[in-house]
Amino acid sequence: MAGDKTKTVVVLGSTGSVGVNTLEVVARFPDRFRVAGLTAHTNVELLAEQARRFAPRQVTVGRPEDAERLAGMVPSGVAVGAGAEHLAATAA
Repeated sequence: MAGDKTKTVVVLGSTGSVGVNTLEVVARFPDRFRVAGLTAHTNVELLAEQARRFAPRQVTVGRPEDAERLAGMVPSGVAVGAGAEHLAATAA
């Protein structure tokens, strides 16, 4: 096949029902998808688990205090941020 068929995705609201289901599809087709970013409002534990599983380049939560907790729970090399500005950067 000509060219790379892998799609890069960012999942906004990855800890909600739609986000969780989206990541289940991504997991079933690892040759087709690569996760570049994940976001969640407050579910730090599930977001950290997802970051460990999918190794995105960035993760974002709503509040700075949650980002501080999250930073110690994700693999090194994953950028962690909080708030609207970082959400926009993750989605870009």
